[in-house]
Amino acid sequence: MFSESILCNWDPEPFREALSRAGYTRQGLEAADLYRPGDAVARTHLAPKLLPADSSLLTAIRLFDLGEPVSGKDAMALFGSNLLGLMRIGLLEGLGNDLVRSAAKIDATEQGWFAFDHAAALVAAKPDYVMGEGNSSRMLTALATGRKGERVLDLGAGAGWGALRLAERGCRVTAADISARALGFARFNVLLAGLDDIEIVQGDRFEPVAGRKFDAIASNPPFVISPQNTFVFRDGGVKGDGFCESLVRRFPDYLEEGGIAVMIFNWFDEDPERWDERPLAWAKDRGCDVWLFRSDRHDPAEYAFRWLRESGRGRNPKPEDLNEWTRYYRELGAKGINLGFLAMRKRTGKNWQRSDSRAEVKVVATAGEEIRRIFDNQTWLNECGLDDAAILAMRFKVPDGIRAETDMVLDRGWGMRTIRLRSSGQLSYDGQVDEFILRLLEVCRSGGTPGDQLKEILAKPEFAGTKGVDGQIASLVREMVRHGLLLPAL
Repeated sequence: MFSESILCNWDPEPFREALSRAGYTRQGLEAADLYRPGDAVARTHLAPKLLPADSSLLTAIRLFDLGEPVSGKDAMALFGSNLLGLMRIGLLEGLGNDLVRSAAKIDATEQGWFAFDHAAALVAAKPDYVMGEGNSSRMLTALATGRKGERVLDLGAGAGWGALRLAERGCRVTAADISARALGFARFNVLLAGLDDIEIVQGDRFEPVAGRKFDAIASNPPFVISPQNTFVFRDGGVKGDGFCESLVRRFPDYLEEGGIAVMIFNWFDEDPERWDERPLAWAKDRGCDVWLFRSDRHDPAEYAFRWLRESGRGRNPKPEDLNEWTRYYRELGAKGINLGFLAMRKRTGKNWQRSDSRAEVKVVATAGEEIRRIFDNQTWLNECGLDDAAILAMRFKVPDGIRAETDMVLDRGWGMRTIRLRSSGQLSYDGQVDEFILRLLEVCRSGGTPGDQLKEILAKPEFAGTKGVDGQIASLVREMVRHGLLLPAL
């Protein structure tokens, strides 16, 4: 499906025009009150009620959203003379009895369209099922550090969602995957997006890019810890979290100096107090600074139920499957399974490792820049050697995008109850602060120093003569640098 030799002669423009004409775009579906991501049941019932039976939009929805066959007449009305070309590349197929169906689900997205497998392939447990845009792909795209002009490897690219987003930033992208079928979808999606500068290569892990180095690597591997080998996208075929371990140990070999690899993954722990021990050990002594970030932790039985249910499109797992998975976790010695990401920056010098844990992470598109700041700031903290007096006298920059939210309660007047501060990427910091921290950010943003705030505080009668405030502010500054809320003005 979507072979390179066939797609190289396909012009996607008539197909894009047909979808746009029919209103099968994000804006068109929103206008028809049919843009309901994740709710196929509602769309199945609503579309026939809201649209005329001969509507080209209804035909497109049935073909590319619901996966239903349509008559040849309706397909011809939608695509005209381009219908045969769509059948030639394998997107549409004839079923006999004048019926046509689509071999791919095509989502109308903010950027255009994106093709992947219909859910029926997942329910049927087809090993080469190709996923669409999911939470992990959106998160990885936000976390990826690639900038315009940089060489970026999308490892485990699947149907190409991340590769497309990175190319839109101006990155020079190489998309690699072991699945020929997934890369067929990726080629189709690249053409559909009007891009022609993404390199697509096939092979196991780093095999197709042997000997090459990149400025950034973004990887969304088959990270599910599973006793099965059912799906290429889900199961790495290696015991435990060994597939992800193999990537971590080899990332440094494919990074330029200063290059950053980011991987979304799951890993198990043998002790909840030492949840970070195993991944940090994989990355030790590899010439990289390492940041491990955990966003959640599941009980093994809960984890098994979740993945079996998700792979079955909402159906409760069979008891024998659940027993197989939980027995597997006991054999591994897994007490819990963690979700998060690992970032590695190749750097000559004395390397460091750190780990952070915070639930409910909702990163935004600038998270990759925040990862860069964390690497720069942590290295500066480790190497600057400045005492408290020097820290207080130093100027710091404040990155754009930091947000503060206040929670107030009305009594006799409005009283502030809590202040919540979020870093610009909503990644390195999201927590409660006080007004002193807000004031410190304001002072530094206006060109002042932490020492200027110290003078303000000591000038207040209630703090006059108070000892140790200078040390407290210096410690606070170091912590804010650690979280990327302040940047050394070097």
